Amino acid sequence: MRASLKAEVLAPQEDPRIAVSLTNTGDVPFRVDRDLVLGLRVFSPGLGAPADRWEHVGLKPRPDMEGAAARFVLLAPGKSVTREIELKTGFAVFWHATARYKDGTEEVLTHEYIVRLPQGSHPYELIMDYSLRLEDSGALRDYTGLDIEALGPFPDRVTALLTFQAGEPTPVGPVR
Repeated sequence: MRASLKAEVLAPQEDPRIAVSLTNTGDVPFRVDRDLVLGLRVFSPGLGAPADRWEHVGLKPRPDMEGAAARFVLLAPGKSVTREIELKTGFAVFWHATARYKDGTEEVLTHEYIVRLPQGSHPYELIMDYSLRLEDSGALRDYTGLDIEALGPFPDRVTALLTFQAGEPTPVGPVR
């Protein structure tokens, strides 16, 4: 399923705010999280730290199955969904990991965190990546209670790059 991901700056460096849009560029409808949280990863390698060094400021409540199902909408060819992200105030990201314990048991940990740029930092580059990968399906099922694979089809992986040069943001992308 063909798609494109576009990022643009809505507000300047002092209070950086961006918009991320996912567009169905193919000829077949596919499913997306209408909030562009589940499946969207936002990396900031320009912070001079690992990409996961966002400051955690909160935790969103886990959705019930009905609420989670309502988030996955069918995106028709030529249509888009857009999400605004306030980098310093905070925005939602989906996080998952598998904890492996000494007794051999495993636990899938899933959360929607509210994160923001660390105080005093400025973005130099942001990389946005959207995909609902097969390897994410267990974590998404744990988080939402839904059989994610049965909800599909989903778009192919898409990436966009946004760079901030000389104190002002400059969009570069989308990148495939």
